[in-house]
Amino acid sequence: MELKHAIPRGTPIYGVDVGNGFGKVSILRVFHEDPLFLLPEALRAGMPSTAYVSPDDGSIQVYGAKKKLSTRAVRAVKTRLREEYIDLEEKGKTFRVSPAAVYAAIARDLVDLANQERKKRGDKPVYQLVLTYPASFRFSPDLLGQLKRSVESVELDGHKLEVCGMISEPAAVAVDYLYYIRNLAAQPITASKYTVLVYDLGHGTYDAAVVTAYADSDKDCDLICQDGDPEIGGQKFDELLYNELAAKIRRQAGEKAVFNRESLRSLTIEMKHELSLPDGEMSERDFPVGDGEVLLRVTRQEFEKLIAPQVHRTLELAQSLLDEAKSRGVPVDAIVLSGGSSKIPMIRQALLALTENTMPVEIYRPSEGVTFGAARAAHDLYEREEDKPKSPQVLTQHCERSCGIGLGDTIHLLLNEDAVLPCSSRPFPIVTSASGRSEIRLYSAKERMPGVQQANWTDCGEILRLFMTLPASQNCTLTLRMGLDRCIYVDCALPDGSVITQSTFQSNKKEE
Repeated sequence: MELKHAIPRGTPIYGVDVGNGFGKVSILRVFHEDPLFLLPEALRAGMPSTAYVSPDDGSIQVYGAKKKLSTRAVRAVKTRLREEYIDLEEKGKTFRVSPAAVYAAIARDLVDLANQERKKRGDKPVYQLVLTYPASFRFSPDLLGQLKRSVESVELDGHKLEVCGMISEPAAVAVDYLYYIRNLAAQPITASKYTVLVYDLGHGTYDAAVVTAYADSDKDCDLICQDGDPEIGGQKFDELLYNELAAKIRRQAGEKAVFNRESLRSLTIEMKHELSLPDGEMSERDFPVGDGEVLLRVTRQEFEKLIAPQVHRTLELAQSLLDEAKSRGVPVDAIVLSGGSSKIPMIRQALLALTENTMPVEIYRPSEGVTFGAARAAHDLYEREEDKPKSPQVLTQHCERSCGIGLGDTIHLLLNEDAVLPCSSRPFPIVTSASGRSEIRLYSAKERMPGVQQANWTDCGEILRLFMTLPASQNCTLTLRMGLDRCIYVDCALPDGSVITQSTFQSNKKEE
């Protein structure tokens, strides 16, 4: 992963998973062991990531929030990062909060809790981290930039947090699983190469990736392909089941039945968890409505019917990745389930049916796989040095779509698909504007276009616009670079030999 500056050898870095339901943080101290989960024992399932915003000063509390009023709660913030702001309300007063600020507050509290755990062990605090992100963000450098900038705006104990790298959530799971299955399992895999499809169904998003590991220790794992849907996850299942329970209440107690909605939401989650157990054939509760009670009963068959369309969508994405891997000549050996919602029995059954029982489907660390994989990627960052023997490698990532700059009626695709990250393009000549204010439009191919240098406008979609102040009317050259965190850098080499750089992590707003 590309760093902003060299990290001294031995600098510890956290692997941080800002989940939609729960956040986790871990660190890898010895490569040939499991990472260490760094939250208090009471938070073994993770730190709840619902945030509560003060209407008075806009301060955001996550862990230890004193007043958990639903009207000023922000849940599953990663599903809302494309929103400019979120409107909240308390006692008739409306106020706004930035989704990025909420995300940063969750990361802040995770790092703070982890540092408290390190202090108990006599270890120094850590302020560097590798962040994970949903695979659906991979074509959105503006969103990834938003995550990085928001976290790096946080100051904790007088230290700024530093995002040293980023890795997609399913790729992180694959990194940890593939290392485990090759080195730590009771019966390690010894094949020359082994490929898995990670099916990661979390609280707020669904992500999947195909990754290959090699027996040759000098070879990195290869990220073959990945995809995701930010609208599918356990939260959506909660919503569907909540609506069904509310409908059952109205059918039994009348359309105007009065009940506590927050209590019903809590009950919804309890019943979903029961129905997700291997023997969870039915869940039922007496629930207070008005002056009496109603019996709420949901069978597994009812629950599975509710979520079937969402599950079908995840299977379509999984099949598309299996097809993509096959088209690249990469056979998939196993499917790995991660994320809390992947424990629902129908998920495994559906995947077995999808593959006609041709490969194993197993659950692997549904709560910790993402943060553990990020911790392994973080460890790899500070152990690498050019003049030192190469440490065990983690993951090779590739440019997934050709990216380039729009000039006139042609888009010049300077970063070609399948280029190994980090990578740089060839220099491209331009003449700066007469005003010196240059607008750089970045584009990405809509479909696979490996090795192509030029494309029509209809073949590409605009990713982002960057604005650079350059010397007026000068002959310059532009070079595009992309890091392992998907950040795109635009380097403008001036006639005097100096270089001006702008990146998608520095600017993500279109100017009028």
